[in-house]
Amino acid sequence: MTHKTGVETVPQNPSSAFTAATSAMAAQTYADAIPHLRACIPAHNPQHSIYFKLGICHQMTGDLDGATYWYQQTVAAHPTNKTAWFNMGAAMADNGDLKGSENAFRQAAYLDPDYEDPVAALAALQERRNKLEDAYETLSPLIQDGTGSINTILTYSRIERRLKMPPSQKDSIGTALENTHSQQARGALLFELAAIYDAEENYAQAFTCYRQANDAVSPRTYNPKKTEAGVEYLTALFPKKDNPAPPEDDQAGIIPVFIVGMPRSGTTLVHEILSAHPDVHGCGETRFVDALFHSLPQMMGCRDQDHQSALTKITAAHKRHWLQEYQEYGNVPATCSYFLDKMPANLFHLGLIASLWPQARVITCLRDDQDTLLSNFFQHYSTGHDYSYDLKHIQQYQQLQHRLWHHWKTTLTLRMTECRYEDLVNKPDGVIPELQKAIGLSEHENCRRHFDFDPHCYTASYATANNVITPTRRYAPYADFI
Repeated sequence: MTHKTGVETVPQNPSSAFTAATSAMAAQTYADAIPHLRACIPAHNPQHSIYFKLGICHQMTGDLDGATYWYQQTVAAHPTNKTAWFNMGAAMADNGDLKGSENAFRQAAYLDPDYEDPVAALAALQERRNKLEDAYETLSPLIQDGTGSINTILTYSRIERRLKMPPSQKDSIGTALENTHSQQARGALLFELAAIYDAEENYAQAFTCYRQANDAVSPRTYNPKKTEAGVEYLTALFPKKDNPAPPEDDQAGIIPVFIVGMPRSGTTLVHEILSAHPDVHGCGETRFVDALFHSLPQMMGCRDQDHQSALTKITAAHKRHWLQEYQEYGNVPATCSYFLDKMPANLFHLGLIASLWPQARVITCLRDDQDTLLSNFFQHYSTGHDYSYDLKHIQQYQQLQHRLWHHWKTTLTLRMTECRYEDLVNKPDGVIPELQKAIGLSEHENCRRHFDFDPHCYTASYATANNVITPTRRYAPYADFI
């Protein structure tokens, strides 16, 4: 179930494996490169260069645990690799491990005092902790010295926007766009330029930049037919049937709560509200259930992809063991009553969740489709979300999620509730108590005051969880462009 065992090595000649891996990485098909790189490890010298490439591939496919593991192997073998330290810090930051990421960034800066990227990353961590003035002071000397670092320019510009300061980096962004040949860097610059235009209410220019940004960074790996086939597979795997009734709360132990829905639909905000309750532990986004689903046939001794047979072999002991493993994975303290996992894509695995843990709770976050559409299109995701770079792909992904949610509502007996983003931000005093009641919590004032606590989850929506609420009807100025 981990990054170390989840991908089988492909037996092949190490030389041909390296060639295949290099070609796959050049084509940005990073998942295809991983088994070839693993086949290179025994014979390749130096091995740390393969570890580093594995870190990149896992990072680009959204497997942040795997990326962190392979970067750790890299720096263990090659401690002075500043880029590996920096990349490891970025993976940890995206995975919510801010302490670990800070240590990695500081090590990268220590190895090369002229290396600006880790300094910019440390400022970004301050920003994510809502210490905007501190972040501004961290970067100001570099900006005044005429930095050439794209990361410094981007972070400084973003902090200016959040502090409602006039944009000072528009010209620097334009110059960087003229001088960079990296598509990823171009995309990051264009996303920030678009956000500046948006803040200036120059919506036509903003939308042009957002489209160019998505074109620049898109991995072009999203397959609409494959995604639809996956939904059809799940609905057939878990058809309508009589599921066991959830056990009484006092017999269920620590209860998992799944916050699901489209990204940018309010999952982070709901997570932060409920995590403020003293009886709740927030795990952020984890890949535990997804990894369990994909490894299930192998663990049960069945043919690859034969989930149907695998499900019939699951025992009560398996269920208890996996729940305990889940709690250990999320560092869930024994003193809490509930733990949260806000991985939006767990929506695809509610059938498995109902089979394993019928006592689980589910909160599905819903938001205006047009707002969700643009919010994803305007978001510069560091990894994953390969549907988010094309408006038509986002719309199809939304429709499939709606279809699957309707299926689960009519087939599962889990305790499920819906939370509309618009109601949550406009009527929090009414919705927040309902959320607590829906999962079985007593009402607690901390949930209303969640902004007073340090964030439990650092995702693309961290600003929303830090009292910067994205307005409803976000799409209105862009209605003519979509």
